[in-house]
Amino acid sequence: DKRESAICPLPDGASFSLETVFDMGKLFGGLLLLIFGLNFLQAAISHSKRQTFVYDESLKQYARPHPRTRIITGTVGRYAPQEWPSWYTRTIFKWNGETRMAPYHPNDSRYGAYNRVRFQSQ
Repeated sequence: DKRESAICPLPDGASFSLETVFDMGKLFGGLLLLIFGLNFLQAAISHSKRQTFVYDESLKQYARPHPRTRIITGTVGRYAPQEWPSWYTRTIFKWNGETRMAPYHPNDSRYGAYNRVRFQSQ
């Protein structure tokens, strides 16, 4: 049951066997499998961490979302807000049950005046 190893000579006098080539192929395949496995694991973990806020159960009676509704939260960067109309640059926010007009963004030229008025009124 001896298998002969095919040895291929190279022009510079060195040689390699086909067994070495097959071993390198197995190593490469294993490395690819490991990379794909780690990516899949990382994607599964990050997917499970997406929903971090738990809503009050009493609100479910009012919720009627479409099955494919996606809610994406994040921050908004504003560029040149002083060029926007005033009704557009301020938005009503609700935070911990308090509704307030949102402060201007620190990049806004009106941010300093807004803070002075806000601190004087408190």
